[in-house]
Amino acid sequence: MAAPSKSSIKNLTALDSAALDCGVCECPLKPPIFQCEVGHMVCSECKEKMAAAETCHACRRTLAGGYKRCYGAEHIVECLRVPCPNEAYGCSAKLARYNQSAHLLACRCRPHHCPAEGCTFVSDDLSELEVHFVNTHKWPSTNVYDGTANLALVDGFNVIMPYPDSPPKEGWFVAPMRDLNHLFLLKVTRESYGRVVTPIHIRARNAG
Repeated sequence: MAAPSKSSIKNLTALDSAALDCGVCECPLKPPIFQCEVGHMVCSECKEKMAAAETCHACRRTLAGGYKRCYGAEHIVECLRVPCPNEAYGCSAKLARYNQSAHLLACRCRPHHCPAEGCTFVSDDLSELEVHFVNTHKWPSTNVYDGTANLALVDGFNVIMPYPDSPPKEGWFVAPMRDLNHLFLLKVTRESYGRVVTPIHIRARNAG
């Protein structure tokens, strides 16, 4: 008799994602995972912190010998994969849930968020971001040609748009091409001893 074929689980929805979180610190569980006798789970770090505990943190049942290793839960969290939150911006990574935070720090598809306080604008396109800065927030912008410019900065954010070529000359019919891979902001903040200028480099996804 032939063995039954393995079915593929698609469009899986977790009704309670907290079931895969540590019951103490609430972080996503990752191996090794431990549990009490009725299944209340904790991560290894919290298990070590509660090494002297005599009862479960949740049900208060007596822990005879402490929390025990839960190999079944470890297998489940290792098998489950979730899409990167930046999937809409082109990331195809499928991640173990406990690796999601680390991946987001290095994800090459992460979009850019407007740094203005209270602004929720998000885009992975530097041209859209530049238009938003200038048109929505009215931040002053300066074209920088061939790496040099005279800047007249104002308090707050200043947009710097780099052009790798020389500035246009009188009679030119074709304007120099913008560097669409890089955008800079200079944030000017007043302090008691003067002004502080903080540079922000925004780089396109595929920029070198």
